[in-house]
Amino acid sequence: MQNYVVTSCVTVIFSSYYSADTQLLEEATLSISKSLIENNSRTENLQALVKIFLSRTNELKISAECQDQLFIWQAHNALFIIRCLLKVFVSQMPEEELQLNFTYQERTSLSYGAEAEDLLEELICNLVHLIIELPLLDITYSILLESVTTLLVLLSYQLFQKEIIRESLIYKYLMQGSCLQHTSRIVKTLLYNFIRQEKCPPPGTQIFEQTSEGSGLLYGLASGVASGLWTVLTLGGVGSKAAQQGDLSSPLANRSLLLLLVLSNLSNRPESPNPYRQSIMSFKNTQGLY
Repeated sequence: MQNYVVTSCVTVIFSSYYSADTQLLEEATLSISKSLIENNSRTENLQALVKIFLSRTNELKISAECQDQLFIWQAHNALFIIRCLLKVFVSQMPEEELQLNFTYQERTSLSYGAEAEDLLEELICNLVHLIIELPLLDITYSILLESVTTLLVLLSYQLFQKEIIRESLIYKYLMQGSCLQHTSRIVKTLLYNFIRQEKCPPPGTQIFEQTSEGSGLLYGLASGVASGLWTVLTLGGVGSKAAQQGDLSSPLANRSLLLLLVLSNLSNRPESPNPYRQSIMSFKNTQGLY
């Protein structure tokens, strides 16, 4: 029953969330993605991209407080590419091989013999930390949405397996690793996202808002280019006309609830109880306290 719920939830994500534009993108980049899979063990391009994203996550909360939209936008773009690649990786290889593709080691003479980093666990923990720490604003809506969706993609392995997955490396990271200490906060944040039902911010609010009339021609050109790139990268998602048509729905609220449902239905055994389920079952009116 638990695995059926997990499979059903992730199926909803793969079938309803991705638009026709997304399918066109996947078809157009399929050969590139497959080439990356074949060569990544040698080139480590995916690891390098993940390192770039991780280097930005520590500053995102400060960027939100300072309204640094460009920095958040760059981090979102990196995560968007990672999520697109992850979808191909998850469908093409087992978890053990995926972990190998997330193993990173500096190739310098000074780091010879150094222990390799496990970027997969670090990515998962950073996504959880980002969801619970980054405030929900117009300029952060898209990266929060992308973070939730990326976790759902990572949890979608059951879709490509005939047998029920009871032991999983990704499950272990979420239920026993560094993420364990954030269990209550992630449950609270996902529920809060659902309760708020925040609509998609209007087009153009995520990047390069003009604060004065005298910003000049270069500013206008940069804003126009960035807005165009934003439309391409969100693929008819946040802030698009398609999103406006579904004005009554909140993508972040719906996906947050789906992620919570998936997390609460992961493996649950007497010797290793599901911490997310325990957190949901122990709700209390704490009036803002954890």
